[in-house]
Amino acid sequence: MKMFYWKFTDKEGNITSVESHSYAHLVPGGTQISKEEYDNYIASLPLPSPPPETLVFNATLPGQTINMRVKNIEGFLKKVYLK
Repeated sequence: MKMFYWKFTDKEGNITSVESHSYAHLVPGGTQISKEEYDNYIASLPLPSPPPETLVFNATLPGQTINMRVKNIEGFLKKVYLK
């Protein structure tokens, strides 16, 4: 399958993001790039930080404050978002 690669830059010409698509089309605001430039940008990104062991949610609503601590973050997110 042929892939097409695009980059987006800021006013100084620094790459701010890249995209890859499996079909040919124009990407508004993007500049087509080579797979090598795409791969180099991806390789330059820092590794993501692991999630904290406990995630704390605080919310203040009229008349009440909610404090919620979640220890099993992955399980919580799957339960909430993958219903």
